[in-house]
Amino acid sequence: MRVFIRTSGWAIWAARVARPILPLVLLSVLLHYIGVLTSAVFAACVVLAIALALLSFLLGIAGYVNIWYSGDSGWRESSSGVFVGLIAIVFVASLVFFAGRYPATNDVSTAPNVTPKWGEKISASSSQASLVDGQAFVFAETRQYKLDEQTALELISQAAKSQGWKKLDQSRSSPAELHQYFEARTLLGFVDDVTISTRTTAQLVIVNLRSASRFGEADFGANSRRIEQFLLALDELVASVPEVEEAS
Repeated sequence: MRVFIRTSGWAIWAARVARPILPLVLLSVLLHYIGVLTSAVFAACVVLAIALALLSFLLGIAGYVNIWYSGDSGWRESSSGVFVGLIAIVFVASLVFFAGRYPATNDVSTAPNVTPKWGEKISASSSQASLVDGQAFVFAETRQYKLDEQTALELISQAAKSQGWKKLDQSRSSPAELHQYFEARTLLGFVDDVTISTRTTAQLVIVNLRSASRFGEADFGANSRRIEQFLLALDELVASVPEVEEAS
């Protein structure tokens, strides 16, 4: 004789709600990265995925309680909802942590007064970046290299390529000052603007960077981290040039 064991309805719904979350996230990331989805729509998809994950978590907990008291089956279904919900909780908690750790800015520079955004010129009315937090990102500061301009620009180009940046344009505000504009794309598909400004003197090339997000009010330290990683990569390239040293 076959004994029928009922599956908890709470557990069933926990699994049903959790099931589309992973495809939703992966498809959203892919479409955002290739430019089909705008950043605003992508952010809405992420919020929807988090809401579904939290709902599946609550349904999973309700499923556990129902199974405990009724003896129904469905531990696996409830666990799938709880697992997905825990991932969402960790993700949200990490955002809160980084939001509290770094300043609420989406536009930073090693020298805000000399690094324009793409399409802008240095002027009193131009938008100005925030100074990079030197305590959190100790290597994100102005560089001075004992190089000629041509060598410095070649090394900067190599470092930018190593970061996967796409060059958009360049301009000169004076014969000695060059601004190069790049587009940087994150793993989630967000596109940010990067400016590399160089000023050449008789003995030095002075390098400053600006990184600005096109979407969002806070970057959770991403722009400052990008500047620091680029400058460290540039330091390594400069160090490989014979008889070249960084000026203090």
